[in-house]
Amino acid sequence: PRVPSIVVLPFANLSADPEQEYFCDGLAEDIIDALAQVPGLRVMARTSANAFRGKGVDVREIGARLNVEHILEGSVRRSGTHLRVTAQLVKSSDGYHLWSQRFDREMTDVFAIQDEVSQAIVQKLRLRLATGRPLVKRYTENPAAYDLCLRARYHLRKMTPEEREAGRRDCEQAIALDPGYAPAYVVLAESHLWSAFWGSTDPREAFAGA
Repeated sequence: PRVPSIVVLPFANLSADPEQEYFCDGLAEDIIDALAQVPGLRVMARTSANAFRGKGVDVREIGARLNVEHILEGSVRRSGTHLRVTAQLVKSSDGYHLWSQRFDREMTDVFAIQDEVSQAIVQKLRLRLATGRPLVKRYTENPAAYDLCLRARYHLRKMTPEEREAGRRDCEQAIALDPGYAPAYVVLAESHLWSAFWGSTDPREAFAGA
């Protein structure tokens, strides 16, 4: 039987601050994670989607190269605590829109935006969910802690000692804001492990920290 498939492209940063790219990446990645939990939906890996970042490749070509039926693309404009997120679901075979919506919300509503986008995709692709629960899990109610964790993940992928240290500081700040925020501990542990892997920290010290 046919299995629907989708790729979530990196969200474009339309904010005045170019440094907000980490937030756009984090938003898209969390939507990928949510969709990956949907039974009967194949979701392309983040690294494959990132290969098309800023390339201006036609969606029909992206669909053919990744062998996916649907493409989710979007943009983020962030000003202070206000967010404007635009998302559109496109059929890769012809490039026509199946769904599009703009969300004007406050930062405190970021999880609701992610869940609404994910739920809209599920509905448009006529997939059935086992429960009526939100697809996006809220690990924290503190938007500042969430923002710091996204930035830490972004730093960590740069793979330099300086970026790992920056990510570690962000994680520690996120944990200070919400000591029960599990994903921040995960990223913090990763930063220690990568430090050992790349030899910038004594493995015994790094593993103990992790």
